Amino acid sequence: MVPWAYYQNLWLSQNYPILSADLFRTNGSYWIKDEVLNADGHLDPVKYNEYGPMRMDSFFALTYGVGFAGLTATIVHVILYNGKELVQRWKSARLENEDIHSRLMRVYPEVPDWWYASLFVISLGLSFVACIVYNYMPWWAVFLAMAIAMFFVLPVGIVQAVTNQQPGLNIITEYVIGYILPGDPIANVTFKTYGYIVNVQALTFTSDLKLGHYMKIPPRIMFMAQLISTLIACTINLVTATWLVNTRPNVCTLEGAPFTCRSTRTFYSASIIWGAVAPARVFGNKDDAWYSPVQWGFVAGALLPIPFWLLSRRFPNVGWLKLVHWPVLLAATSNMPPALPYFYTNGLFLGFVFAFLLRRYRYNWWSRYNYLTSAALDSGVAIAGLVIFFALQAWDISFPTWWGNPVGPVDHCPKGSYAYKNEFNPDSE
Repeated sequence: MVPWAYYQNLWLSQNYPILSADLFRTNGSYWIKDEVLNADGHLDPVKYNEYGPMRMDSFFALTYGVGFAGLTATIVHVILYNGKELVQRWKSARLENEDIHSRLMRVYPEVPDWWYASLFVISLGLSFVACIVYNYMPWWAVFLAMAIAMFFVLPVGIVQAVTNQQPGLNIITEYVIGYILPGDPIANVTFKTYGYIVNVQALTFTSDLKLGHYMKIPPRIMFMAQLISTLIACTINLVTATWLVNTRPNVCTLEGAPFTCRSTRTFYSASIIWGAVAPARVFGNKDDAWYSPVQWGFVAGALLPIPFWLLSRRFPNVGWLKLVHWPVLLAATSNMPPALPYFYTNGLFLGFVFAFLLRRYRYNWWSRYNYLTSAALDSGVAIAGLVIFFALQAWDISFPTWWGNPVGPVDHCPKGSYAYKNEFNPDSE
């Protein structure tokens, strides 16, 4: 879709990089938020119309359309393929239907309900303090964000349990609050965090409890370990972010390389798209909204699972029909941007080697060492990141330039294009 859109010059794609999370004016120069926001950080419609509309590259726009489709596909897929099972599980939830793991875990005292209730009340109270005292968003928005997170826990959790892929709620949370509170970027990112991250953390918490259940870790020790580790992780993240902002000049900008913060810049751009400018001006029908066709993704995602479900029932002996999983197909690239395409090609290659070749032809090795190898690769990346930072980057030591590490923008824009100029001169017009 992206090469077609770029070379067809869809939405003037050739004025911008082929893959970027930055925002642009129609002529390809950077779109500067300070030109359209008031002193309080809200959008000034008059300034916006005078300055010109916000544009993005076709890749960024299409990812939102695919995200819309992935969301509705998740709901429809779970209803079709897991609806009956959900009803049965709900009815039998209070029956004493224990497996061997549950019987073995009965030797340990369970976590009291008031522990969870107390933690919820304290966290909710701190959320109100943060949102109301610092004027991030209204109090009712906290409840709405929680409701969205709770509603999607079950369908997203089922998809994750079966496929190990987790469809995100970042787009739907931005979409909802963008229409309710247009022109307010801080409220948008705050609502997105409370809706999206609460859902992610709930499922991560459930996954950890499941692991502790199988490993026979006492529930109360598991609860305290999760609580303490969360407090430690939050503190380290906050201290590290504060240190970087205060010590690294131009952090999270192109001039601050290698600290360009791809994820943070994407998060910032989303706050402008969905918060400051708001979806009505980007995807709706207000002030020349170019990207309104991507909203058809909602309809496409709802329809795509239906024919495959019907065919799988009509032809039950055709095994591959049952394996077509549209939530995974649509949500697979939800991290792009900030992720780059080669992240996925490398992952596909490794997945083909370990999940197909070795599993089929070296099953004994695969069953014994595959999980360990996966953990070792993850650990190696983390250790290498620490070594590279403290040994090289912290001392401003640059890597040598070669064909695998060229000078210039990562998407190799032509030198004469607006996009190339923007990479090295953000103030260019």
